[in-house]
Amino acid sequence: MAIIIGAKYKLIRHPQQPIGTVTTTLPSTKQVVIRWDNMLIPPESTYDEDLFANGTFEFVNYGDNDSRPYWVRDMMEKENAVKDCTHEWATYSGFREYYEFCKKCDIKRSV
Repeated sequence: MAIIIGAKYKLIRHPQQPIGTVTTTLPSTKQVVIRWDNMLIPPESTYDEDLFANGTFEFVNYGDNDSRPYWVRDMMEKENAVKDCTHEWATYSGFREYYEFCKKCDIKRSV
């Protein structure tokens, strides 16, 4: 699992479930530094990377700087378009493929 610098994560196993931003990772010690959005004491804490894989932390969003790779942004924009789309289906028939696709959002489905 990739831990994204600048992304926001929720600390699930905390009674208040605070949200914080990953500021840096320390590869040599496998630690992650989080700065808390609300006024927790201490305002910044270090956690083990394994806590991001076992459900202690949950990904919330990519934060303010949107440092996602272009393909992730495109994929998420396409997923949002699919949710809002009133599909207009057309059939594609090629040499080896046969499926329906939406003319508006370009998703595919088998027939």
